Amino acid sequence: MLVRLCSIEANFSKPLSSEANQSFGDDLRGWNAIAPNLFIWNYVTNFANYLIPHPNMRPLADALSLDREGFELLRHETAVADLYDDDALERVYYPEIDNTLAMKIGGEANPDLVSGKELEAFARDAGLAPAGVKRRVSELADPLRLQTEKIDKPDETAEKLAALISKRCERHIARSSKK
Repeated sequence: MLVRLCSIEANFSKPLSSEANQSFGDDLRGWNAIAPNLFIWNYVTNFANYLIPHPNMRPLADALSLDREGFELLRHETAVADLYDDDALERVYYPEIDNTLAMKIGGEANPDLVSGKELEAFARDAGLAPAGVKRRVSELADPLRLQTEKIDKPDETAEKLAALISKRCERHIARSSKK
């Protein structure tokens, strides 16, 4: 039997040994006592804050390959000493990465420069039809922009992030409508 432990209560932005993950750690130890083959389903997202600009890839960084997954992680030097400090992330890190993606799209890391050409390259690299990818991105841009207006934005960082997402959606819509 294979047991796959899936927990949306785990805080994957914190080490599994942290106090924030004590309950998840207890679950792991309990299952480990009775299941010799235990697999963890790592959601690599934060269900408590969907506005985080990219998933926490640190737990998976060494397992990713440009050849296999079709993207690469970019290293970013930061002034933040503790990347588990939520306050420092909001004050320092998020502004630092404002114009950077966690991955390149069609060879372009600056989201302000991603256009149809980069989406086509991304699609080809992923083995997808370029026209279908461009169409799907266009279909998602307006609903995503509208959702940024509706969601709860509990602080200034969330407001700024929602505004940035909306701005990039609007830019994509404007570029697409010119064709």
